[in-house]
Amino acid sequence: MQINRILTKTFLICLIYCLSILPASAQTSVLFSTDNQISSSLINDIYQDQKGFIWIATEYGLNLFDGNKFVTFHHIENDSTSLRNDYVFSVFEDSKNNLWVASLGGLMKYNHNTNSFTEVPLYINSTQVTTIHTVQIIERKNGEIWVASSGGGIFKANAEAERCDCVMDFYKMGMLHLTSMLEDNEGNLWMGAENDGLICYNPETKAVQTFRTPFISENNISDLAKGNSGNIYIGTLTGGLNIYNASSKSFTQVPYKGRNNLQIKTLKFINNQLYIGTDGEGLKVYSLKDKEIQDHPLENAPINITILR
Repeated sequence: MQINRILTKTFLICLIYCLSILPASAQTSVLFSTDNQISSSLINDIYQDQKGFIWIATEYGLNLFDGNKFVTFHHIENDSTSLRNDYVFSVFEDSKNNLWVASLGGLMKYNHNTNSFTEVPLYINSTQVTTIHTVQIIERKNGEIWVASSGGGIFKANAEAERCDCVMDFYKMGMLHLTSMLEDNEGNLWMGAENDGLICYNPETKAVQTFRTPFISENNISDLAKGNSGNIYIGTLTGGLNIYNASSKSFTQVPYKGRNNLQIKTLKFINNQLYIGTDGEGLKVYSLKDKEIQDHPLENAPINITILR
């Protein structure tokens, strides 16, 4: 299963890179490996910034691909301008071109001019904390930056003070280990958690709703994605795919070949098509038209996997 996970994520590098950069008539692909290229095959996130560069967050360093070569960033002892930790969860660029990096032990911003990082301090009850693991950063429609963490709740960035403060009313819910976060069309924040299901938080009213089984198939949420219609797609580690219908405000479980135990690791919309990365069962696609999960073998992928280097 570990080998399948690595191969699937290696393939996703090619898929996302080719679909997001190259025109359809010129799509080709290159498979990259850990042989003097990426720092680790255990990939947590792949992100394309506004310059077109590809950032690959791994469990052993952060990789930057400019279209020609890779640059790898690591934590360096006693160097405050290096990564906070080599275990990087995700990368996000906001509308002001700030590049945020979420990792074990904290949060950072990348400085394009110096190729260095600046720590963004995290505060809980006016006390700075240095052991919080940040996992995802999003920008709300109103421009606010919010950060999800594993064990520390959610944080809101204070641009003037250059820090992030814990949202205390959410923090009081307990030590939730969040895995993903997104904003819906109504301004609510949806978060997936390990073993604690799905949480919906309204930043204006402070209202919190939680959804666990039997509303959803499993309480261990791996990833979330939002479609153009506003529906929210919920991936679980062993319970398959769930869909929250924004209009009817109801949940539906989507079986795969008659069973409900598809092990989902990642969800990604590309060209209005939902790609599903699994643990051990390859790449799938959810058909919005047929409302079913379909196999997506490599030979049917919208790219040619012909180059290996």
